[in-house]
Amino acid sequence: MAELKISYDEHFALIIGINKYDNLNNLEYAVNDARSIYDILIDKLGYKKENIKLILDDDATKTNIMNAYYEISKEACNDDSVLIFYAGHGITYQAGLKDKGYLVPCNGTEQNLNSMISWDSLINDSELFRAKHIFYIMDACYSGLALQRNVNGSKRFLKDMLRRYSRQVLTAGKSDQTVKDSGGKHNNSIFTSYLLDALNGEAKTEYGVLSASSVMNYVYNKVSNDPRSYQTPGCGTFYGEGDFIFNFEELNELIGRNTEKDNDILIDVPEIALKRYNDNQFEEKLKILLSDSKNYIKINDLINEEIKIYLSKFNIQKMDLSKINEDIFKSKIIESLNNIKNLLVAVILLSYYGDKKYIKLIKKIIYKVYPTGVFSGNTALISLLYFPTLILIYGIFITSLEAENYEIIKEIISMSDDKIDSSHYYRDTDSLITNLFNRINEISQNFSLFYPEEKYKFPMNEYLYKYMQPIIDDILFIGDDYNDKYTNTEILISVIYAVKNYSEKDYVWGPFGRYLYILGYGNKEITKLPINEIINNLGIYDELSNKDDFIAKYNNFLSKNFFWFN
Repeated sequence: MAELKISYDEHFALIIGINKYDNLNNLEYAVNDARSIYDILIDKLGYKKENIKLILDDDATKTNIMNAYYEISKEACNDDSVLIFYAGHGITYQAGLKDKGYLVPCNGTEQNLNSMISWDSLINDSELFRAKHIFYIMDACYSGLALQRNVNGSKRFLKDMLRRYSRQVLTAGKSDQTVKDSGGKHNNSIFTSYLLDALNGEAKTEYGVLSASSVMNYVYNKVSNDPRSYQTPGCGTFYGEGDFIFNFEELNELIGRNTEKDNDILIDVPEIALKRYNDNQFEEKLKILLSDSKNYIKINDLINEEIKIYLSKFNIQKMDLSKINEDIFKSKIIESLNNIKNLLVAVILLSYYGDKKYIKLIKKIIYKVYPTGVFSGNTALISLLYFPTLILIYGIFITSLEAENYEIIKEIISMSDDKIDSSHYYRDTDSLITNLFNRINEISQNFSLFYPEEKYKFPMNEYLYKYMQPIIDDILFIGDDYNDKYTNTEILISVIYAVKNYSEKDYVWGPFGRYLYILGYGNKEITKLPINEIINNLGIYDELSNKDDFIAKYNNFLSKNFFWFN
């Protein structure tokens, strides 16, 4: 997929309203609903008239609607958004395996399914769109058929959501409800009336963000609790982790543009907006097994199977490590993340919910994923082999800090690497973490390829920070505490590395990260930071020959590099 920007290039919309039907009862307000949405997009939200297709009444045949739909799919590019609004009749057809929903064009008939537009075809054909964000809004009877699973309310980074794809939907009612065509303000339906209020700013979050998620949450609560309404909207996401942002232009000042460090903000994504298909059966199965302490053998078998799947995809012997360019580097990162996803979920769940007996299983995952042997080829590609292990270490540390399960961190720190690539420059340590970061540090700056518009000083750390957040938050819901847990993870890793490589004759150094500017202009003494108590409890300082000398040198490292990078 294309690399996405933290902005939009264009906004497109397809708006359909049908009052007059050839074969069904006419409606009263659908056309006015469509016109009202058309007006607010132009007058309030800055849409261009030439980017909106408005189809009303007799023009709203199946052929015209689908032609317009496919035309927009060709016009919209990667960094564009597309809004689809429909006001008219909807039909639920009682199928054999599951109910199927249809939108009814002006000349459609219930007796001929081919004369109508199926939900499935709209959703499936959303894959034809290059646009990063699509938001379907359906003010129709019997239209709430798209979503199946609830997850908890969550937090997401605003810029990160702009860099991720999403396909979201808001429908006026569920499949067993009839949607009222009237009852709202200004000759609109109840549903569209509240939708217009939302788009006028009533749905903005505390930071002033007007997103599909905030609109869905507002409309859902208003329509569900309106005494004139007998409907409950359906809403959520059927693809992606991004979010459709309506008012990005006015948010520019809020998120700013600091090219050296990211000043992104965490915003709430309501529970109702996070309904989605259950696309991770592995996660659900592992959660169920972890609920019973007798399931260790089953969990072990499940993890072993997932490790085998991972190793079959990540076959080092078959990899071409000789050639690299920007596209190859980025594709290798994405491939690594896709391959390691289930094992990352596994170590997060085992670190949070598992007891001591699962530590052995966590270490097994790391040892199986960690590359061993002698490799020849491009240095960056060889270093990339270690990136999946880095992902696992971050997941374990962040989760263990949240769960206050420090025994796991102690065990990970003690893991040895006696099979390090003999061609590696650093061969004077058997510490897995030390050797891991010796390798990974060689490609840290390569991650700037993902941020062509910024000049982040620690692009790999920015990438990890954004990648880990939605995964951990969906599983553990740590919310605003994520920033502290991630920062403490970076500091902890830095101290561990510095201790493992400490010599009274030399200066002290640890891997750089976001923590160097997150610490701010205040305290830069390790002993005064909250994480130091955990460092002490883990016994990390115990192996030092001169703790006071180390502390003084590490404080100098923090102070020197903070002012260097700020």
